[in-house]
Amino acid sequence: MRWSSLLLVGVCGVVVLVCLGVAARGRPLALVPAGVAAALAAREVRRLRRVNRSP
Repeated sequence: MRWSSLLLVGVCGVVVLVCLGVAARGRPLALVPAGVAAALAAREVRRLRRVNRSP
């Protein structure tokens, strides 16, 4: 289960970087999927931290 979460965080990070690059080239609507991907990654990181804390 953790590997899939780590993969999701990694893929979301790549998507955010690509979207930021596209937005820098003049497509501001690319910030929308970047925000969604960042939110998904943040949610998974919080979930992974919570799972690692429980005994």
